[in-house]
Amino acid sequence: MEIAIVVLTILLILVLILHISFRRQVGGLVRQLRFIKENETRLKLTSSNDYKELKQLIEEINGLVNSVETKKSALYQKENEISETITSLSHDIRTPLTSLDGYFQLLSKNDISDDDRNRYVNVIKNRIDALNSILDELFTFAKLNDESFILETEKVNLTEIVTASALSFYDDFSARGTEPVIDIPNEQVYINGNTEALMRVFQNIMKNALTHGTDIKISLTKGEGVATFICENKSDKSIEIDITRIFDRFYKADKSRNEKGTGLGLSIAKKLCEKMNVKISAKAENDIFSIKVELPI
Repeated sequence: MEIAIVVLTILLILVLILHISFRRQVGGLVRQLRFIKENETRLKLTSSNDYKELKQLIEEINGLVNSVETKKSALYQKENEISETITSLSHDIRTPLTSLDGYFQLLSKNDISDDDRNRYVNVIKNRIDALNSILDELFTFAKLNDESFILETEKVNLTEIVTASALSFYDDFSARGTEPVIDIPNEQVYINGNTEALMRVFQNIMKNALTHGTDIKISLTKGEGVATFICENKSDKSIEIDITRIFDRFYKADKSRNEKGTGLGLSIAKKLCEKMNVKISAKAENDIFSIKVELPI
């Protein structure tokens, strides 16, 4: 009987010691959690206890902390992107609006000549067209970012689309007194795509080349199972192009931001290509910048 009491007493003492140790471990974990919460540190919970269940609990809590940190980091990044977007849009919209206000004030004067009046009217029209273009690009970009948006495709004549896209810039090339080198085969090339979307892709690429470069070359070739469109131009060496960001929204190689546009043109082109399962890439070597679009035949 006495032996049983002694054994029971020892067991109770062991249980009490384990209980106290367990409570200390839990208290230590609580203090660690409080420190992590108050200091927003990347520290993780640790324990010297060998309890299997307690180790599993620590692993789960650390996993939860990692998940919260990941979501918080993504949220900060999203906030920064929104801030950059607002800044970019404010600049792109404010510039033509400020110009419009100035020219409207000039028009309100009574002592201007008919020639000046006509010139101001033309400038105002150009600024309004620029604003419409900005709003159109923003609408298109927002639509393409909607995952539920589906781009309908069908068999289309790629040769005609590329030709029409190049001809749409005839007046722009003429105004610059330059003529691009165009190499489009007489053979009609057909692919599965969307005519309006392809026109937008090629026009955005050509517009980028026209805005930022000279000596423009446009070509379309037919290979084994794929048609390749390439638009290249000689760019200003003073403009540093980050090729890894060329298709990012609002990216502009000209840090002065003096060029017109939102910086969405190539981003829209890429998203349209993705919707049609078309590959688009860019390359910059020395002073030659080129964009290649590979379209499955």
